[in-house]
Amino acid sequence: MNSFSQPLQPPDRETAKEAVYSRLLTAMSLLVRNEALAAGDPKGVLQTTTRMGAMTLDTQRVSVWYFDPERTCIICADLFDAAADTHFDGTRLMASDYPAYFAEINRGGIVGADDALSDPRTREFADHYLRPLGITSMMDVPIKSGGRYAGVLCYEHTGPQRVWQPEEKQFALFQSSLLSLSYEICRKLGHPDPLHGSR
Repeated sequence: MNSFSQPLQPPDRETAKEAVYSRLLTAMSLLVRNEALAAGDPKGVLQTTTRMGAMTLDTQRVSVWYFDPERTCIICADLFDAAADTHFDGTRLMASDYPAYFAEINRGGIVGADDALSDPRTREFADHYLRPLGITSMMDVPIKSGGRYAGVLCYEHTGPQRVWQPEEKQFALFQSSLLSLSYEICRKLGHPDPLHGSR
């Protein structure tokens, strides 16, 4: 029997892990060289962040949200839907409707909800947000701006539930840090900050 007739073997776990790391490192390299970041282009930063996040972590929806001045709600600055290949913005989520979630993001914690429908931090979204959109898993990381938590970067997975891996959480934190850096660049250049720049 020649080698071509042998059944193909699935890649071992180490090989698969190396492929993941390679993809994450490539994305990080592209993000730090993003022209919109250096130019202080807030809309470009947001759209690159959400699109790259969706493509890199293979998740359908990635979005950036910012707090209103009174911190009574978060407002979507940019959402990329990979299935529609489209950016959206403007949706508001009220703190009074989702107190457990807002308490968590105000503490600056990472919300890694593998089962978003039952996780106590995200299940408040089940009826009006998660089920209608088919979202099963969420990962949200805080965004710092001017020394405080100013918003959140959200990854929303549809289809079968997924377990967010440590390296995926590190990538999300990296993207969040770039948004914070973009805020500082925009501030120094006198441009609108990346969280509010699309409004």
